[in-house]
Amino acid sequence: GKSQDVLGYSCDEFEFKDQNNKGFALMTKELGSFMFMDDPESGGSAEWQKEIMNEGYFPMLVKEENSSGELKTVFKVVDLKKMKLDDNMFSAPPGYSKFDMPNMQDVK
Repeated sequence: GKSQDVLGYSCDEFEFKDQNNKGFALMTKELGSFMFMDDPESGGSAEWQKEIMNEGYFPMLVKEENSSGELKTVFKVVDLKKMKLDDNMFSAPPGYSKFDMPNMQDVK
């Protein structure tokens, strides 16, 4: 397939289509996998979004059109700063205490 550079990252070009939408994306594997949030109105992630997560791609540009050809969604990375994050950003805050509800699995 074709590729392009976006903000210094080599990106593969993709076209996607499902029953209601079609689109174009530039994605890189140089940044790790991206996790889309599920859309409760449409019943979860689109198939192309699931494939991106499974293949380890990070979308740098996504343009999605509806069945009428109108632009529906645009994701675009406009700035990216590579940096080391402090380990304390990934630890529980002071005063945190675990709240456990052992019988919660029985609630229906």
